[in-house]
Amino acid sequence: NRLLRWQLFFEEDSKKLMSNSRIIGLLGELFFLENHLFPSFEIEKSIYYWSGPESKAQDFIVDSVAVEVKCQLGESPSRVTINSSDQLCPKLPELYLHVITLGKAEKDSPNSFNLFDTIERLNSQILINTPSAYERFSDLLLMVGYIAKKEYREQSFVLLDENTYEVKKGFPRICTDDLPAGIDNVRYRLTLNSCKPFKSEFKWEQKNVK
Repeated sequence: NRLLRWQLFFEEDSKKLMSNSRIIGLLGELFFLENHLFPSFEIEKSIYYWSGPESKAQDFIVDSVAVEVKCQLGESPSRVTINSSDQLCPKLPELYLHVITLGKAEKDSPNSFNLFDTIERLNSQILINTPSAYERFSDLLLMVGYIAKKEYREQSFVLLDENTYEVKKGFPRICTDDLPAGIDNVRYRLTLNSCKPFKSEFKWEQKNVK
């Protein structure tokens, strides 16, 4: 099945590059994976927690904790787009919204990174520490439409800021249960200024997550 998926993908999409918005979104999820999960969990478990490529409502499911990652460029307005009424209303006990802000950078500028080199670095970490997780990681990248191409080195970025918000009672959101009869789904923009009272941080050791 894996070989068939790869074959079909190469035949249909091997000449295509991901859109800029998908590049930014993937970089955000990979940044969260490398900097917030790898230091706290085994690499194999961290990759297992990555659910976004599988079209789940949230990008990461860490046992009973869901995390939705949004990544934006610094010149973007201070708001994020919520793509469904389920995205900020999970059935799990806890949910966090993690917003990463990137800035465009010149190639080889200090602390800059690009999609190609980021994935190559993660591949190396996985192969050295947990080779059994490499196929899973490769499959997830394939699901989002990534094939290693040096063109992905042409756009470089730097981290400008990142913030975590706990999504709980009172958080500005629209849930499926709140939709009037006849409305199936919604897509809306959330201003980050309205989220400031809910700023938080990840303390995995206090959540009894293993």
